[in-house]
Amino acid sequence: MRMVYTTKEHGDGDYTILTQDGGTAFVHESDNMIHLTLCQNRFAQDDDEGKQYYKDFPSGTERKTVINYALDWLVVSSIEKTQFHYVK
Repeated sequence: MRMVYTTKEHGDGDYTILTQDGGTAFVHESDNMIHLTLCQNRFAQDDDEGKQYYKDFPSGTERKTVINYALDWLVVSSIEKTQFHYVK
């Protein structure tokens, strides 16, 4: 599975991670922590009231580590899709 994503810089180390299918995560650094907000709704906005999940990383965590965590959460692989079964 090929994953297409981009990051949008907001200054002061803050940025947004956007996936091709509309997955959205916001990254904000403060209080010696990096705060990652993962949005369940696709194409979420900063003030979106949909479900959000949070993950904190220690300050100094490599950017690629934060991005990879977000992408693992936002993008469902084809293997995971085949293992998911609906129960009626």
